[in-house]
Amino acid sequence: MYLRQGQQLNHGKYTIQQMLGQGGFGITYLATTADGEQVAIKEFFMKDACMRQDDSMRVTVPTEGVREDVERYRKKFIKEANNLLRLRHPNIVAVYEVFEENDTDYYAMQYMPGGSLRDHVRQFGPMDEPTARSYVLQVASALRYMHERKHLCHYDVKPGNILIDGEGQAMLIDFGLSKNYDGSGQQTSSTP
Repeated sequence: MYLRQGQQLNHGKYTIQQMLGQGGFGITYLATTADGEQVAIKEFFMKDACMRQDDSMRVTVPTEGVREDVERYRKKFIKEANNLLRLRHPNIVAVYEVFEENDTDYYAMQYMPGGSLRDHVRQFGPMDEPTARSYVLQVASALRYMHERKHLCHYDVKPGNILIDGEGQAMLIDFGLSKNYDGSGQQTSSTP
């Protein structure tokens, strides 16, 4: 069960407008701020392990047997959010804040109304070479910044993880598989 239109998060700072999508580990919503700005909110919600009662926003884990797995993936979700929070590049989706509420975690990020490259190709067919080259160069710029300045490797670059805005900007998203490295190239995370 997902959050419904009109429900509020973070002490009324965000109002849910609609669900945008759900994956195995989270639900993404379109929300508005009190100023009317549109943002995307990602909620940690393991599809096969978490529950929510119809009349509640609170997320529960129904059995002790899966609680440990849920907590492990919740920590990964927070790691992804914090990795994104520290990245500042014009081709990486901006995360505004990470917060806990309803016995789960959320992060608010830049909303990209243009959909993904995958969606674009499915809807309009193959793109022309100059457009494709532009997107490749933008994503390459984001990856260079991540590798050289933040010692972070994405590990899941694909058309579904590249969003497009209305002005031809490509934005890299979904850092759930990313890994941190130290200056010598040694992995600093042991998550498989």
